[in-house]
Amino acid sequence: SAKAFLLAIAIFDDLGAILIIALFYSTAPTLSALVLVSLCVLLLLLLNRLNISAIMPYMLVGALLCFALHHAGIHTTIAGVMVGMAIPMRHKHNNHHSFSPINRCMQAMHPYVSFIILPLFAFTSAGVNLDGIKFANILEPLPLGVILGLFIGKQVGIFGTTWVLIKMRIFKKIQGVSWVQIYGISVMAGIGFTMSIFINKLAFASVTMQVLATIGIICGSVLSALWGFVVLRYLNEASVRR
Repeated sequence: SAKAFLLAIAIFDDLGAILIIALFYSTAPTLSALVLVSLCVLLLLLLNRLNISAIMPYMLVGALLCFALHHAGIHTTIAGVMVGMAIPMRHKHNNHHSFSPINRCMQAMHPYVSFIILPLFAFTSAGVNLDGIKFANILEPLPLGVILGLFIGKQVGIFGTTWVLIKMRIFKKIQGVSWVQIYGISVMAGIGFTMSIFINKLAFASVTMQVLATIGIICGSVLSALWGFVVLRYLNEASVRR
């Protein structure tokens, strides 16, 4: 249950980042491109409503949607979300999970994403040139703000919101998951990499600022990973023994 909660947080965190990119890091759209985007979205909805199980139609419309979004001045990452939401969960003739169109798509793409796309992204985007960077630079406002956002902000935001929603009885507490585990998961959510670095590249034109922000992302992620490990491995065990 704790792993499922962490996975859900990670998914919605990335979706939120994608929406921020689409809303705040896009240029003024052209009317013709917006019309094409709308047509692509309608096609995806139609394919979904017709319960088309073949993946290729979604991929073709998705490629056209990427082209339309790019020319509309909207960041193309939103296309992946739209296509993923359109592909049906269940096959129209067989409800077994092995026949699920979205599962088949994920399994087919997994090796390429895990072993080609993500490593290439990490290789091209995560490199930090430390020439001229001193340890004191970590305490400058930009990297310090990123560190505090990832390490403190995620804890306060996720744990605080979860606590308030459960205490207000809007949601029920996850069965079998302790408050210490929920806190540890909130800490682990501060491990930022792909979307954090992606937004960093879009947000800052200056290479120096990009480097400082990337250092902040790495430091915040390391702190979150270490403290999250301590909470889930040791503090959680201590609370269970009590």
